[in-house]
Amino acid sequence: MTLARRLEAGSDARFLVTVLAAALALRVAFLLVAARLGFSLLQWDEIAVARNLLAGRGYTFDYYSMFGPAHGPSAFFPPLYVANVWLVLALFHSIAAVAVENLLLSWAVAWAVYALARRLFDPLAARLALVLAAVYPPFITRITHGNGLYFKMLLVLLLVIALHEAWVRPRLAAALRAGLASGAL
Repeated sequence: MTLARRLEAGSDARFLVTVLAAALALRVAFLLVAARLGFSLLQWDEIAVARNLLAGRGYTFDYYSMFGPAHGPSAFFPPLYVANVWLVLALFHSIAAVAVENLLLSWAVAWAVYALARRLFDPLAARLALVLAAVYPPFITRITHGNGLYFKMLLVLLLVIALHEAWVRPRLAAALRAGLASGAL
């Protein structure tokens, strides 16, 4: 049976659950191996700003001392992801919680790619998009990085889905969802 036939066969629900479970398992395995090897870049960028907020130093970031010490609000990152990381660190007191959140966000991005492709293309293209998103290395390997890649990507995908819904079914609720998604970015 060819790959195209396998992708077309069976129900969408079974295929979606199977690929998403495999994607989740792949991400968990990568995170466990990375943690075991001590590979983590979770101290960088937006994470540093969130830690500064928790430590009472304000919304600061000195960009690795390249421009001298920060004496006031100096971070140039959009605040939504920083606020998200601040909340995760305040609740769980562990940088590992940020890695787990990145893992879940990466997994949600794969689902959102499928959801968008399902709306715009035929079922085969949507299934192929899901498989590619499930195994695409940057969607997996950036789990251990301290930036808002998955967070922002998920918001953009949800925005495009909401805009598509508002275009196809012009209702107030769809327009409100699109507006909220747009405002979150």
